[in-house]
This record gives sequence, structure tokens and C-alpha cells, in this order.
Amino acid sequence: MKIGIDAHVIGKNKAGAETYSKNLIHELSCLDSENQYQIFLSKKGADFIEKYKNLSNFKFEIIPTENLLLQRFASLPLRSFKKRLDLLHVHRIITF
Repeated sequence: MKIGIDAHVIGKNKAGAETYSKNLIHELSCLDSENQYQIFLSKKGADFIEKYKNLSNFKFEIIPTENLLLQRFASLPLRSFKKRLDLLHVHRIITF
């Protein structure tokens, strides 16, 4: 299965949300070597890649926009479609 994870909060000092994202990725890296993971980060989270860059089933991509509306409703869905992801995990959906 190809699974995308929206981890744009990493590197932004967002306390609980950032800790959740880091722990989720860490635990998946320890438990699962079968599925393919596509991790989407902001520019501020680029340093996080170093820790997991040697895992063959983890790929990382920097999302260039910091605008959450563009990320959630344009950039992530488009990138997920192009990468043929089976699932995209996001923390929350912006509601109006």
C-alpha cells in the first residue's frame, strides 16, 4: 500500500501536533517495512528527513506553499493523485 502522511507541522514548534507527527513516523519506521510511505513536509521540516533518509520505504517531499488552504485542497490532493497514493493521512481538516 502507498500511504501519504501530511507532516507539515514538523519544524514549526507546534507542540502536540508536531510530536504526534514525529512519533507516528518513528513508530511506522520501526514497525512496517512492507508499505510505502510518502511524507509531505514544509520547508521548516527539511532537517527531519536526515533521520529517515536511509529507509527504502520512506520518501519525503517538501511542499513549497505555507498556505494551509492551498496545501489541503490543492497541493496535497494533486500530489497524492500523481503519486497514486492509496491513502492520505492528515491531522485535521480546516472548517469554516
